[in-house]
Amino acid sequence: MEDFNWGAFLGITLGIICGLTGLWWGRRAAAKQRGLDERFDLIRTRARASSWFSSIIGPCCYCFLE
Repeated sequence: MEDFNWGAFLGITLGIICGLTGLWWGRRAAAKQRGLDERFDLIRTRARASSWFSSIIGPCCYCFLE
């Protein structure tokens, strides 16, 4: 059995925690400035389609080409 890589585990865990904290903080600031309206929802749903394709297809292509 290989040794557990604590640095990678700590980096991934802290990255997830910092990302979720930044998401929460940004949405809270946008809500205070009335930035979460219908226009925001429209932009978010359209942007999600392209970002999902790039984040799912990219790693799959990388795994198959390796």
